[in-house]
Amino acid sequence: MHRPPTRQRRCAGAAQKNFAAFAREIGEAWSKSDVGYDELWYRRLIAKAIIFRKLEAEVPKQPWYEGGYRANIVTYAMAKVFHDANSDNQVLDLDAIWRRQAVSDALQQALLLAAAEANDVITNPPTGVRNMSEWAKQQACWNGLKGRRLDYGPEFESCLVLKETARTRQRDEKKERQAKEGIAAQSEVVGRGPAFWQDILARGMAERKLSPMDQQILQVCASMPRRVPSERQSQHAMTVLARLRDLGVVSE
Repeated sequence: MHRPPTRQRRCAGAAQKNFAAFAREIGEAWSKSDVGYDELWYRRLIAKAIIFRKLEAEVPKQPWYEGGYRANIVTYAMAKVFHDANSDNQVLDLDAIWRRQAVSDALQQALLLAAAEANDVITNPPTGVRNMSEWAKQQACWNGLKGRRLDYGPEFESCLVLKETARTRQRDEKKERQAKEGIAAQSEVVGRGPAFWQDILARGMAERKLSPMDQQILQVCASMPRRVPSERQSQHAMTVLARLRDLGVVSE
């Protein structure tokens, strides 16, 4: 049975460990709050994947590449470009990459410049260090690349965006998501009808599981169509319904 080379197996194992750590970190953060994990977060994550795949394909084509350590070179190069792009008022424009679904020529040039430097740092470890894969895991290796000054050229400015612009996009995305969630909740509340909410109100009060605000909002829901709950009230009503389900007050 054919087995992949040792270095390839090690890279695969490292990738699995990294993914497991990433999934665990996201899972823990998500369990506390899912606020930051919206569509914009997803798009920016995919933009990073687009960068990774492009650089992964381009590195082997470079004249300085002699084989091996591609994964290390790619991740180091990305980290270097992100590090150099992020300043007090600018960041790499991941949203532009998402819209284009591709890496611009200017960004590719910057990434390959950083990749060449990463290759030099990784394949030229300090005296006495023989295992380059282990060397690439050390903070000193990253510090060696991070400290190098690279001239990405004036075109690199087109790859950047003001931090305030990036934050504004994030705020706009949050507002849009909240609006969609509010509309969906209101539609759900109205669709269930007043009789349903009258029953939920009665059960919750009988079990003493409703706060004064809960009662007030459920009363609005139960009085439709004379009174129609707002989007925010509808979201609250759906939250109350979920809580009563968890408590076993309602079963549906």
